[in-house]
Amino acid sequence: MKRRGLKLTGRMVIMAIVPIIILSIFLSAFIGYSSYRSIYDEVSHELSSVCVSVFELLGHSEQYKLSRYDYFDNNEDMFDGITQRTDIYITVFEGNERKITTTTNPDGSRAVGTKAAAEVVDTVLDGGEEFFSDNVDVNGSAFFGFYMPVTEGGEVTGMVFAGKSRETVMNIIVSSIIGSLVLSWLAALAAAFISVLVARGMVGSLLSAAEFLKKISMGDTDCAAEEKLVTRGDEIGDMGRSAVKLQQALRTLISSDPLTGLYNRRACNIKMNELRAGAENEGTPFVAAIGDIDFFKRFNDNYGHACGDEVLKDVARHLRDGVGDKGFVSRWGGEEFLLIFAVPYAEAVEALKGIADNIREYRCEYDDMKLSVTMTFGISEYTGGTVDALVSSADDKLYYGKSHGRNCIIEDIPEACGEESG
Repeated sequence: MKRRGLKLTGRMVIMAIVPIIILSIFLSAFIGYSSYRSIYDEVSHELSSVCVSVFELLGHSEQYKLSRYDYFDNNEDMFDGITQRTDIYITVFEGNERKITTTTNPDGSRAVGTKAAAEVVDTVLDGGEEFFSDNVDVNGSAFFGFYMPVTEGGEVTGMVFAGKSRETVMNIIVSSIIGSLVLSWLAALAAAFISVLVARGMVGSLLSAAEFLKKISMGDTDCAAEEKLVTRGDEIGDMGRSAVKLQQALRTLISSDPLTGLYNRRACNIKMNELRAGAENEGTPFVAAIGDIDFFKRFNDNYGHACGDEVLKDVARHLRDGVGDKGFVSRWGGEEFLLIFAVPYAEAVEALKGIADNIREYRCEYDDMKLSVTMTFGISEYTGGTVDALVSSADDKLYYGKSHGRNCIIEDIPEACGEESG
């Protein structure tokens, strides 16, 4: 079995959505990283400020200078209150040992006497530098922690620590990221939805154009293009309008006589069969009259074929104007014309008499000459059967008129003549 690829609609939708998905993934990663870095910097600044405040508080406290680390035992609420309000844990180290701290052991006791992580000791106590980490171990728990060295006499004697539980900070980060991601993905979904609508609209118009051209290629020159196709202001609309012009050109080419502009025989048969269906189904009247220019050969023989062409074009114009909205006219062949009336028989006969009179009064102007023209007509009403039989009936009456004086309208052939011809 031949493998079929994606249809145009699917391809257009993929082309519209895939870039948005890729952009959304990169945007999500950027939002996640940016949110993390923003909160990372914010927490670092907050913790460093707390360390500075604690350092200054202790440095200006005479009681702390006298009692040192026993000072905390008499002032527990000082730092506990900060921890309760801000979730920031505070520790004052003597060397590497916690002397004052709001962190606790698993049993709930204060973690006094426990040690700082090795990387903290290396950076702060040994290197005399501040240290911040988003994943520092504080007595077995992960923290965002800031350490500041405490110096006395030019030597580092301890540290001040301020930290927030990593779980607490990560919850803040996740909440921030989720909110941003929800907004970004909603915007992406909206953009994808709009892109799909636009893609489907374009594909719909392209498919409409393809279907329209397919009908034209199959010979349906009367089909109509969808309004959404020909009213577009883009290249697809230009294509649709060009297709309509092509249809009109083909319709003229295959349905019109090139000399007179009237329907040709093929188009006339199609339209007569449509009228026949209406007559059979709804009883609408339907009349055919066939006319022939009298002594047409003389125009060609005496004045040339260019003169004959002028006569044919002038006669065609008179016939078309005379029939008007009552029906249509076809050049049936040579100098013969078929007039179709979609009106009651009496009205058709009356219209045909007016046409014949106008042609008698008409003069074809050619090379400073005014040439008179007459026509002979046979007319028949459709009462059932085929359109060929209807035309044949009108043609028999035309032949009778041509044989009996011309320049007339024959509605009936006398019975005696009919028996003779039979």
